[in-house]
Amino acid sequence: MNPKTCMFPFTSLSVSPRGSIRPCCMYNSPDMPTWENVKDLTPEVPWPSKYIKILQEKMLGDNIEVSTPLCNSCWEPENAGLDSHRLRYHRALKVLNDDLITNPKLTFLDLQFGYLCNLSCIMCHPEESSQIQKTIFKLIDTTSSIEQKKYYQSKVNLYDNHDWTVDEISYQKVLELCRPVKSIKISGGEPFFNPKFKPFLEFLLSKKVPIENLHITTNLTIYDKEIIELLNSFPNVRFRFSLESIEKEDDFLRWPSKWEEKQKNLHAYLSQLRTKNFVSNTCIQSLNLFSFFKTTNYLKNLNYNITIQHQIAENSLAGLYYSDKQYIQYYLKNNDKNFISNYLEKIMNHNNNSELQVNYFLGMAKLQNKNMQNEFPIWYEFHNKYIHE
Repeated sequence: MNPKTCMFPFTSLSVSPRGSIRPCCMYNSPDMPTWENVKDLTPEVPWPSKYIKILQEKMLGDNIEVSTPLCNSCWEPENAGLDSHRLRYHRALKVLNDDLITNPKLTFLDLQFGYLCNLSCIMCHPEESSQIQKTIFKLIDTTSSIEQKKYYQSKVNLYDNHDWTVDEISYQKVLELCRPVKSIKISGGEPFFNPKFKPFLEFLLSKKVPIENLHITTNLTIYDKEIIELLNSFPNVRFRFSLESIEKEDDFLRWPSKWEEKQKNLHAYLSQLRTKNFVSNTCIQSLNLFSFFKTTNYLKNLNYNITIQHQIAENSLAGLYYSDKQYIQYYLKNNDKNFISNYLEKIMNHNNNSELQVNYFLGMAKLQNKNMQNEFPIWYEFHNKYIHE
């Protein structure tokens, strides 16, 4: 089997918050609203879908990486020596052989459980969060930069407000998709904030083919004892939580979350869930470049066995791609070489638009009544030259 072959198109289906059908949650494009959607497919959602069949064919070709630019969210970190969504999935599959390619079978569902969310995470996108969508609309009204306004408008105008968990017909189609599947991943939006989440877990527990592996992702802002009881009824749960930073820095990055409350909820889930399979995910971006190691140390000091994962904020205005090059050089010069160094060296060769990022962060700080110089002094030192207002 070609080492570049990805098993997602042969074994998986992902449903985006707005209902788009794709092979995995990292497979994104500006034209995703034109893809096959749960709400349009009748009477049921086919697998493999038309687009997934095309991707299967590409994965059987010789120049896989060149022919699959929408998979760059995996190719780029892998080429920089980092882990990727593809590699993590392959490790979870455990068995990789040509039989899975010759006889594709849907064994894994990746459900982004609608876009209803309670946070405006700075690295998130309007298509994935109702709250960041509202925030971007506020930024459109407050920015004086024409370029900035156009950028924001291009993001919020890509999608209608369809949410497959709200549309009952779409929701029932997804339930049917779940019936024969034994492994399901649920993320968001924020699933714990969605009123359909608990009934959905109850459905998964009642269906004829039992769930063997359930993967849950949450932002830790909501504690719900009923959800704990439901999760404790599944045989194998992978409880994944997002933690970009700690204390006041995390409050800014995942506004309007409160660190003390999140910390309390984290300890409650760690102690009350039956599973011991806990995973943290830190999305490395411009504002936590110099502090993500503090998050790692915080987690290591907890008395629990937590798998610590990192990913790069790709395709996000908060990402390192938009950071000032001198800022990145300063990091490389003053920190020992680590897993992110190759990626940083690579993006040094790209032209970026740091002014877009600066205006975005300043707008977010204004909404939060905070000052970027006080909150992120190192970032501010290298980026204040882009401030014109």
